[in-house]
Amino acid sequence: HMVDAVLYFEGEGGHHYRILRTVKNRFGPTDEIGVFEMSDMGLREVANPSELFLGERHAKAPGAAVFAGMEGTRPVLVE
Repeated sequence: HMVDAVLYFEGEGGHHYRILRTVKNRFGPTDEIGVFEMSDMGLREVANPSELFLGERHAKAPGAAVFAGMEGTRPVLVE
């Protein structure tokens, strides 16, 4: 084998958040992701990505809905 794992850091240039996605993993699953944030102290894991999307939501806003999607094996709530 040339490589045991292939990983990609994905994200938009103007945002602080990145997704670590597995494309190939010889010794484990490829349906897992990691969400990370770049801060002044360096790269850190975002333990609850759903909080990113719902943290500042206005529950009484007309037309707002929460969607429970799957990103790999991780459920993510998005408004």
